[in-house]
Amino acid sequence: STLLYSRISDLIEGIDVQNRVRNDFPILSFSFLSNLELVLIIVRNLIDNALKYSEGEVSIRIQPLEDGYLEISVLSLGNEIPIEKREYIFQRLAKLDASRSSRGHGLGLPIAKQFAEILGGQVALRTHPGIGNEFVLRLPKA
Repeated sequence: STLLYSRISDLIEGIDVQNRVRNDFPILSFSFLSNLELVLIIVRNLIDNALKYSEGEVSIRIQPLEDGYLEISVLSLGNEIPIEKREYIFQRLAKLDASRSSRGHGLGLPIAKQFAEILGGQVALRTHPGIGNEFVLRLPKA
């Protein structure tokens, strides 16, 4: 678990040039056996997506769950994804707003979802009305 925290902290430092990402995780000890490189690719894609499509702060939380899973969530404040567009966000080359074409290629979330499934987990969207979007990576700890 210490290596996971350390690598995610390093990842945040490397991509957060405007100091908008807040590390919101307490250091807890737990066993985590997964492909760390794939996990980092997933987390990077979720953070990149949050930074591209949100004007507000982004916070990251890591939480081991009682059911044997680990949850890593990326919450971006502002710019809630409209209900009618939520089903498309995990499709390759899907863009929710054509006017933002220079901001991405529509591959980050589909890749994150595919890698999570390879690791026996999932990526899901939780919306918080009036607050923003939370992308949650859920992976088995062992």
